[in-house]
Amino acid sequence: AIASVVEVPPPPPPAPRPADVIQRPPVNPTCALLAHAIPDRPGIIPAIVALLDGLGHGAQLVAVELQEGSAQARAQNLRSAQIVFTDIAAAAVAFAALPDIAAPEKVTKGGDSARRLPGLDRSGRPQKQVQLRLPNSGTSTVWFRAGFLPAEREAAAIR
Repeated sequence: AIASVVEVPPPPPPAPRPADVIQRPPVNPTCALLAHAIPDRPGIIPAIVALLDGLGHGAQLVAVELQEGSAQARAQNLRSAQIVFTDIAAAAVAFAALPDIAAPEKVTKGGDSARRLPGLDRSGRPQKQVQLRLPNSGTSTVWFRAGFLPAEREAAAIR
């Protein structure tokens, strides 16, 4: 008996339907803040919006988009979010209004111990540690970074 093998290629992926395609205008990164170490749970975007709205900056908010985090962040059920404002000034003012609860801490890198100033991350970018009120109870510490802002705005935002 003679056997033959016929290879059949997989079908091509279906073309996206118009309802599946999301057209977003490109985000100007200077108009955005980054929030990270956000717990990955339902209701977190409304919690971020409520925080900013409570500080009087909800009207300048354009979008809050959750982003995929690193493998380490995903393992801890943490996400990041890009928070987009109407313009650079709105992002800087909102960042300045965030209440920073961080205290100076020791950072050890490669065996060297260095003093880290509150309000800056390890790369020297302005950052604030904020208590975020979670839906249905509790709070979580979330970091907001102004690393997307130009240098002159960064200096004004951390004062």
